[in-house]
Amino acid sequence: METDSELRGLCELSEAELSCLLTEDYGMESARATDAETRMLSYLHDLREVLRIDTGAGVRVLRMWLDEACVNRRLARDESMRESVALQEYARDRMADIALADPLCHVRLQLQFSQEWGGAE
Repeated sequence: METDSELRGLCELSEAELSCLLTEDYGMESARATDAETRMLSYLHDLREVLRIDTGAGVRVLRMWLDEACVNRRLARDESMRESVALQEYARDRMADIALADPLCHVRLQLQFSQEWGGAE
């Protein structure tokens, strides 16, 4: 059986060397997490600005995207159900983004969807 030289090398490291190696890995991972968090916060800030455009254009555009992604439709059991479920999942993820960016806008959209859902029956 062939020995894994990288694993053998790791096993031969002293406790101090191993701690240093793990600290470096942790630092890189922490920096990546900070970058991802910064991007997400920036995205939510931008989304909040779009949702608060005075003319309402941002909400109308996002609402159109959500409608096209079946956010407020009942799913039919047919050959396109898998695609519809994927679109709904995407739409629900975007609704979660809206809830984080602008909770008041999220509530307004939910009320609109509820009214439409009630009128569809």
